[in-house]
Amino acid sequence: MRAIIADDEKLARSTLRSMLNELDSGLEIVGEAKDGGELAEMMEANRVDIVFVDIKMPVMSGLEVVQRFRESSSNTQFLILSGYSEFEYAREALRLNAIDYLLKPVDLDELALSLKKAKERYIIQIRAGNSEFANILASLVYMTRSIEDIPEYSVYKDWVFSLGCFTFSGTLTESQKKLEECRIQQEIRDYADLRFLCAEYRVSMLILPNGYFVQVIGMDPRLAEKGKKVLEDYWNHTVQGRIANNTISFKVSLNTFSDMSFRSVTKKLLDLAETNGDVDSDFGDKKDEEESLHIVDKVVAFVENNYMKDIGIGQIAYDLEVTPNYLSSLFHRRQGVTFMKFLTKIRMERAKEILEHNPHIKIYEVAEQVGYYTTRHFTKLFKEYFNCYPSELRDGQLMESVSEQ
Repeated sequence: MRAIIADDEKLARSTLRSMLNELDSGLEIVGEAKDGGELAEMMEANRVDIVFVDIKMPVMSGLEVVQRFRESSSNTQFLILSGYSEFEYAREALRLNAIDYLLKPVDLDELALSLKKAKERYIIQIRAGNSEFANILASLVYMTRSIEDIPEYSVYKDWVFSLGCFTFSGTLTESQKKLEECRIQQEIRDYADLRFLCAEYRVSMLILPNGYFVQVIGMDPRLAEKGKKVLEDYWNHTVQGRIANNTISFKVSLNTFSDMSFRSVTKKLLDLAETNGDVDSDFGDKKDEEESLHIVDKVVAFVENNYMKDIGIGQIAYDLEVTPNYLSSLFHRRQGVTFMKFLTKIRMERAKEILEHNPHIKIYEVAEQVGYYTTRHFTKLFKEYFNCYPSELRDGQLMESVSEQ
């Protein structure tokens, strides 16, 4: 965690720094400020995770700085230090969502508790950011929205991304392969947590519609070459070292792609999702034939009942005790279309039914009911599928309804 110490007393700053060292806090102190103006300049120039700020300082008070940066630096935590025990100061600090309000002279044990609270909140923020990042990528890959529809895109537009695509093969049964894949995925997730669980990175793990397992890592551009070397070491040593012990019964392959923008990593994911996965399983005998038909029927039923939700091939495959790659290939062979095209087909047909039976419905309501985030993206897909706009179909039904009255 990156930190700034702000206090108009030099002794107070050095004392706090010594206490943080004594606690072995692990904080990177990126600067010290002697007044609110200096602190504001430092915060504008640096990404900071925690600020230790005196409540009474020249130029700007600590509370004024917190108020100013509360929204623009929403992930920065403020720990207020004060020689004043007045209730109003403490109440205002809590209203501004400060992590704590400590009285000077600061007690070492109280500081330790505040740091523990700050680190716990920091981890929650990072995991929430990673979850949001994963949801963004999943919605793009499963085509429930487009890149232009994502407000968060502006946050990542200057970031640098790398991607690892894992493929699995071997002679194990599907249930055995599923267990092995889950185990490796969890290990890769744990490796990433150890290396990248900080605000300068975003990490996402996805199962693509064709069953491929991918890990996407985004890096704040301010990390520059140092960050790129960290990513290179992660893929080439940490991950490759883990999957190097391949056997005939279970083999893991990894392809990596680096130095990409947010738009280019999205395009790469979509390109990978269009690749047909290979399946080692034998579809030949009658028992397998019956079992595979039963599996595909379950997928069809699941999609028909859940098309309006964020669904993916991964969650369905693991519920059916098979691997995503196997299920994707099996579905394609039996249905004659990919899982993604079938999902889109169901959504489009349901949208058409809604429009035909509800001539007064709003287009955005239809989009939401069939699983799309935005009207614009839904309209684009609908036009491609039916060669007319949803409003044209709806208004045509409306005209018929009026003429019948």
